[in-house]
Amino acid sequence: MKNANLVLLFLLALAWPGVSQTTTSHVALAPIDGWTSAQVDSIAEKVASFPGNTQLAIALLRDSSVSFYGVWRDQDTLRTVSNAGAVFEIGSISKVFTATLLAAAVEKGQVSLDQPVREHLSFIPPESPAFTFRQLANHSSGLPRLPQSMAMAALMHPENPYRDFDEPKLEQYLSSVIKTRRQPGEQYEYSNLGAGILAFALSRIEKQSYEELLQATIFRPLGMQHSGTRRETLEDRLVRGQNPAGQVVPNWDFIALAGAGAVLSSVEDMARFGQANFDTLNPVFHRQQEETFSVNSNFKVALGWHIILTRAGERWLWHNGATGGYSSSMALDVVQKRGIVILSNVSAFHPQMKNIDALCFALLKTLRP
Repeated sequence: MKNANLVLLFLLALAWPGVSQTTTSHVALAPIDGWTSAQVDSIAEKVASFPGNTQLAIALLRDSSVSFYGVWRDQDTLRTVSNAGAVFEIGSISKVFTATLLAAAVEKGQVSLDQPVREHLSFIPPESPAFTFRQLANHSSGLPRLPQSMAMAALMHPENPYRDFDEPKLEQYLSSVIKTRRQPGEQYEYSNLGAGILAFALSRIEKQSYEELLQATIFRPLGMQHSGTRRETLEDRLVRGQNPAGQVVPNWDFIALAGAGAVLSSVEDMARFGQANFDTLNPVFHRQQEETFSVNSNFKVALGWHIILTRAGERWLWHNGATGGYSSSMALDVVQKRGIVILSNVSAFHPQMKNIDALCFALLKTLRP
């Protein structure tokens, strides 16, 4: 399965033309209310290598207050732009929302975290690995990152690699005797497939689509009016994704693996979700934030969230996302009620895309008391 993942990444890389060399000759960014010069300088430094028409929408969370900052690269000039309501693909941060749905289902008594998923999906053969809901949410299920068959789909549609993997194909995959590289619960191994199966299972159990569950459980209650998986309802606010050369590319359609990366949102909506997570009395968020797996002394996993234990003794909840045309990063310090959200149309395949995470962490450090 590891070889299949390498093939997939290779095929996706072939889809993009070479990265154009970009330099920023002019920086027209300025501090605004709630932002310091040092924070704006950090933004300018990390964005300088990205192509024309790059946009970043950033939210800085301090307890109940939020400050937004938008950046747009206008040819060789970085400009401030108001884009808190603009919509981006958030990629794998979708997994956090999928895990929120799981925590909510547990609170309602519909599932148990340590219950094998096959107890709710009768078409999974009894001799298949008995991975649990918890293990799907914390990437210890033993499942690969993606089904091996998706390498062929990527070859046929490299700019939209998930589009052909529909629910019948996922059900067919689950109906066969799944071969895993290790026993469930044995080791952390990041799996888009696992997150997709989790959303698929919850939808079957609750007899609602993933979109309907998201809207009813998270988005409507939190007032997240510009979030969802149905791109057609958000087109008027959508920032177009770009490849590493700055050319517009198609959005990704996750179909059966929607729980792994199908959500689109605005930084304004994501800030609402971040602040909701500061409420430690909320049983759903409290359950979701608890450690469920230890990778090493500094890196743990909750339900959906990754937990970073910093040298300063802080506990950060973090997840990022990356698709063909977008990159995102979100980090929360629930104890101090501080957080950063960054959404962008920087491609996952841009050689400097790690600057999005680096900027997220750098900005969160500036919020230390």
